[in-house]
Amino acid sequence: MSQDYSTYSDYELIEIIRNSPKEAGLAFAEIYKRYSTDVNAYCKFMMRDKQKAEDIFQEVFLRFYRKITSDFENINIKAYLIKSTRNLCLNYFYRQKDFIPLENVDFGITQQNYEEKELFDVVIKTINLLDEKYREPFVLREIEGLSYSEIADLCNLTVTNAKTRVKRAREKLIELLEPFLKDYAK
Repeated sequence: MSQDYSTYSDYELIEIIRNSPKEAGLAFAEIYKRYSTDVNAYCKFMMRDKQKAEDIFQEVFLRFYRKITSDFENINIKAYLIKSTRNLCLNYFYRQKDFIPLENVDFGITQQNYEEKELFDVVIKTINLLDEKYREPFVLREIEGLSYSEIADLCNLTVTNAKTRVKRAREKLIELLEPFLKDYAK
């Protein structure tokens, strides 16, 4: 009989992985199911290249599995995975000095018609214009859905500073998009 691991907390799943080799695969599969979409989207956002994103995506989960089978603390798994993804991507960029335009990213947003696609492209290009110190917290909050405390941990900020940067990013986006939105509304 198959057990429903979706009812277990992250902490309980990690305990199963550590203490029950027969159930470890199924417990890990549940963690993967919960967080793989977010990690994959963040990999695509950061890498802007499907193959590189896939390589880092796989590496994140391999490292995570190794970590939880040894000495994993009871922390927020999603934040841990996103931070690992961020660090692997930044390490790659540091080694490669390889940056690709943000507009090449597929966020999985359906584009029903040309006007929606045009608006989507403008928004992505405008996000790309933001200063990095504002862009990253904004993307983590608005695209990845992380809490301010998770953003603060990932970006080495205070929670107040994370909120301020997201707020300033929103204000700057509104300012930059205002002329286009006036034309778009006509």
